[in-house]
Amino acid sequence: MSHPRGDVTLVVVAGEVDLWTAPRLRDKLLRAFGSRGSITIVDLSPVTFFAAAGLTTLIEAQAAAEKADRRMVLITTVRCVDRAIELTGLAAHFRRVGSLAAALADPTPGCVAPV
Repeated sequence: MSHPRGDVTLVVVAGEVDLWTAPRLRDKLLRAFGSRGSITIVDLSPVTFFAAAGLTTLIEAQAAAEKADRRMVLITTVRCVDRAIELTGLAAHFRRVGSLAAALADPTPGCVAPV
């Protein structure tokens, strides 16, 4: 976890997100929502495999972010993540961008941008 800007917490997720690793991701995201700032950026670009457990974790994290009055932005540039989100019909539930620069520049909470 890092803070590229005072109001932003950045969580970088790398490798496989599956049944075994999703609980660690969930814990990391919940800790991020408790840290300073109003925006949590989740960089999923280093992810190499993304299972249903990862989707469940993101859905739970989005709900937790909304409950904590925080904005969660996903950086999704890899096919395995984008495909899982889109094929399940969940694309409208997440704010997705293609880079950290785009996430930091985006003033619009909660809407979906093209990746």
